[in-house]
Amino acid sequence: MAQYGIQLVINIFDLCIFWRFLEIFIGKRRTSAEISIMLILVCEAVGSIINLKEINWMNLITLAVILGIFICQYEEKISTKVVAVMMYMGLVVVAEPVGYIIYRASVIQLLTDERAVYYITVFAMELFRAILVEVFCWIKMGKVLRLGAMPRDVRMDQNQNKGFL
Repeated sequence: MAQYGIQLVINIFDLCIFWRFLEIFIGKRRTSAEISIMLILVCEAVGSIINLKEINWMNLITLAVILGIFICQYEEKISTKVVAVMMYMGLVVVAEPVGYIIYRASVIQLLTDERAVYYITVFAMELFRAILVEVFCWIKMGKVLRLGAMPRDVRMDQNQNKGFL
């Protein structure tokens, strides 16, 4: 039961990332936020049950169906909706190998419990996907990501003017 709960939380986080993506990519939702939240919970409850079977192709199909159901609450042409789902699925495909690299490179050497390693890896993939979506959203909104605009000095106290950078 705990495994299902962890999977459910991870899946809800994943769909919230998709929700953020859609709010920026499409933006015109027909339903209220409450209905969207209920839709997230219902879709992910079913998705988590299917995910427990650990059949990769079934998980991918389930994700596509859930994303398709979720996107139906937005007002836009079908072609735009299909492009939105395909773009997000592309982000999923990018995040999966990154998670596997994290899994193979570090986490598997630190922990011996295979389930703990799996969930840490999945969480790392979700965070990576959230970062990718945020970068996309900033670009879509026309904001420029300026890493150079960050302060170069870190003040430790009143007497010290320069930091580490």
